[in-house]
Amino acid sequence: MKNYYKVLEVSETATDNDIRRAYFALVKSCHPDIFPGNAEKRKRFEELTKAFHFLQNPLNRMGLDSELHAARMKQSKQVPAAPAKEPPARTVSLAEVNSLYANQINEYETLIKGLLKEAEGGTLTITKEKELEISKKLRNNKAKRAKLNR
Repeated sequence: MKNYYKVLEVSETATDNDIRRAYFALVKSCHPDIFPGNAEKRKRFEELTKAFHFLQNPLNRMGLDSELHAARMKQSKQVPAAPAKEPPARTVSLAEVNSLYANQINEYETLIKGLLKEAEGGTLTITKEKELEISKKLRNNKAKRAKLNR
């Protein structure tokens, strides 16, 4: 996966406004309208535009962040090469990460809507069963994320 933060020369903690400012500043140096016929600058412009649009999508950004984090963790561990008997490490596509996070967001949204609907009377009584249900969903989602980060 390409590190789009490096393409736009911003940190991984950059805000949307920081990303937007960096994009527009960098594009001025290679815009096809300013430099017509320059294939190299056009290619750079397209790369910057792709990075900008990719990072504008929160799900894409979460996926990239998790991939970069996993790569850093793997690099910091510096695990010796696995024996030949072990199956190769599973690679996770960005689509899988996006799907997981989208599903989790939908689950949390449904849970919160249900709790808000119950609370319309002014108070909300959370039974032990409801508390266990919420805890179970949180544990399941945490386990799914842990599998992806291996």
